[in-house]
Amino acid sequence: MKWYVLQFTATRFQTVFKHLENMGVQFYCPMDVSKCYRRPDNQIGFRKRPVPLFPGYLFVNVDFGSIHSTKITALPWTQRFISFGGEPVPISEEDLTNVLVFEKGRGKSPSSEQAPEVIVKSIPHELAVVLLEDNPEKRSMLLLRYLDERFRSSVEKTESLSA
Repeated sequence: MKWYVLQFTATRFQTVFKHLENMGVQFYCPMDVSKCYRRPDNQIGFRKRPVPLFPGYLFVNVDFGSIHSTKITALPWTQRFISFGGEPVPISEEDLTNVLVFEKGRGKSPSSEQAPEVIVKSIPHELAVVLLEDNPEKRSMLLLRYLDERFRSSVEKTESLSA
């Protein structure tokens, strides 16, 4: 099984999560809890609302040999798997682990063992640029560009090895 990026309607993420859970599909949607909003019942109180780190995109662990991609994309509010060259592109475990490390480290305070700056320094520069983008929509587009560049470099390596 490999990890792929699934595009979905960003405002319906809870519904998409529930459908995937009901299908028994493993998924991972990194969440950003750094945004606060004022509580309606308490004017001096704030709440953190988790929102997807990449609005409209989540990572899905699936084996297309046992479940066809259209079975997942037929779910309400899902669109497509991100693909380059006509086929869905698998995401490397390393990239997924780096996103997870960033997500977990984002909520840490500077006084903790490993401050977020240290965590970001351990992530490759190209991916860190994506993860540190403040604008959520731009962050999603940077993720797609990053994945496209990774795909192109892997194709070039494969072609140079076969030549």
